[in-house]
Amino acid sequence: MTLTRPFLPAVVIMGLGLSACVPTTPAPVVTNPGVPEALVAADEQLCLDSVARQTANTVRIVNTQALPGETTVYVGVGSQNTQFICRVLNGRVSAITAL
Repeated sequence: MTLTRPFLPAVVIMGLGLSACVPTTPAPVVTNPGVPEALVAADEQLCLDSVARQTANTVRIVNTQALPGETTVYVGVGSQNTQFICRVLNGRVSAITAL
């Protein structure tokens, strides 16, 4: 059997489409037992809104650490997933820092 076209480029091209897939698993959340989930979710949304407004780009939660009165949200920005840290103290964004 003689092949007129090499199969390797087709396999490589097909594989490239999979490299852009984004995992659908939720971001890990580290919480203190005394922090209500609803409060963490509100702080996460506050950070997403604030970072999106500041960067004018798409955002997603990478990780969250919650303590009573303070939540730190790690946010991925844009297609290259540039990392930002957003800190919320008592329901208000206190700092947004690019890593």
